[in-house]
Amino acid sequence: MKQFIVAAALLPILLALITQFMSLQLAHARVVRSEGLAYTTARTAEIRGAFTADLAEGLASEIARIYDLSPAEVSVRVDGTDGDAPGFHYSVTIPIRRIVASNRLFGISDLENSGHKTIEGTGIYVPKYEPPPGKPDDEDPDDRTPDTDPSGDSEQDDIIRETD
Repeated sequence: MKQFIVAAALLPILLALITQFMSLQLAHARVVRSEGLAYTTARTAEIRGAFTADLAEGLASEIARIYDLSPAEVSVRVDGTDGDAPGFHYSVTIPIRRIVASNRLFGISDLENSGHKTIEGTGIYVPKYEPPPGKPDDEDPDDRTPDTDPSGDSEQDDIIRETD
């Protein structure tokens, strides 16, 4: 009977640990996904030459979808948004709820069981390509046809013949 009482007392704690482990796995997957979105959005802004409002709103809405929040709850702050600055700094703040899975079992209130995740980074705007003066802009080096040997013999054919 003593073992049954001890097992009954330990069972809720063990179940809480299992749910906490699953909660941590889910939180980790959400963090990795949101950090990847922030990084991808920053690289897109670098290529476009400006961190525009539509990029920030799109980032906020995607992260809100991942965390099951409204886009207004996700804060995206960008310094140096215009293309005149050499770079920018971004900060994304996400409210995190239910950090501890069985918070009431341990006496933790819902207010204490929340926090914020902040993702920060920087980017440098990629300068737009300007062709050198005097060179025509319509020439694309990828459109040139490769030089071919009129005899049909190539260097690789010679290597193959040597190994035979």
